[in-house]
Amino acid sequence: MPAARRLSTLVAALGAGTLACASASPGAGRPGSPAAREATSPAAEAGSGGAGAGAAVPAAGGGPVRLTFAWPQDLQARVTLDHREQRSGETGFARFTHRMVVAPEGRALRVATRESEAEGNTPGLELNLAINEALDQIVTRAGAYLRTDGLDEAVELLGARDDEARIASRVALERIAALDWELLAGAWAGRSLRPGEPAAHQFQASVPLLPGVPALLDVELRLVGRVPCEEGDAEPRCVELAWRGVPGPGARAAAVERIRGAQEPGAAPLELEDLRATIEARLVAEPETLLPHRLRVAEELRLTVRQPGGDAEEVVDRADDRYRFAREVEF
Repeated sequence: MPAARRLSTLVAALGAGTLACASASPGAGRPGSPAAREATSPAAEAGSGGAGAGAAVPAAGGGPVRLTFAWPQDLQARVTLDHREQRSGETGFARFTHRMVVAPEGRALRVATRESEAEGNTPGLELNLAINEALDQIVTRAGAYLRTDGLDEAVELLGARDDEARIASRVALERIAALDWELLAGAWAGRSLRPGEPAAHQFQASVPLLPGVPALLDVELRLVGRVPCEEGDAEPRCVELAWRGVPGPGARAAAVERIRGAQEPGAAPLELEDLRATIEARLVAEPETLLPHRLRVAEELRLTVRQPGGDAEEVVDRADDRYRFAREVEF
């Protein structure tokens, strides 16, 4: 899975040595615009399968479902990502394809991206591909995230302007990679979930769509039900899993203060009054292995801003990512 999933945001946020509040231009992305309506959340599509499947059915007998990480150490899969974003009133799109390659890394596993290609109109596609190939996630054989390799190379590709920007870029890149693994496998490995009984935990990430701004997310995990692994499958062999994270009140307040202090000298004064952000994911995977088939990730950022002498206005940015995984080795 691309650790560079949100790199179009990251390039703007960190490559220029600033935090990403520049996209919060008044009037951009109001709810109800055509672009805004296109980016419906996975939860809004629960009735038809948020990750692009048929309707989920409850687990047999309503009992717990044990989720086990058991990826083969020689797994290879072809991954297709369709990305849409609405930022600053503009709608962008891109399609990424790559090969996900798993290999032993001592007693751990290395998850790498190879043979990346992309097309679309979002900024920095070539840079996305280069950073995507540079970053490898290292995870335990039980599915826990350990670290990301290749961060120094990725930071050089971003062209950070000074040591402070390089450090910020490196930290943000690792947060992105860790969150990507959390959504794909880390949150679920070793858990037992029952339908209708959500589990809660916290995850240190970034404010959704602001990768340069760290935030502790309050996370709810749910088992939606059993679904076919692929369209046309007769049996619901897979499970659909829902992940929803929001910055808690303390994290929101800290993020607002951080963004206020990050405005460029000489920039037009803009008062940020409030911030609300959400990231939602729906994963369709095999419960016995957590081998993924589909993943949808939707992010939304709402900023309440006020220009001097003006009224407060809500600015809304959204991104929507839809992955499909096709294994190239049969097990």
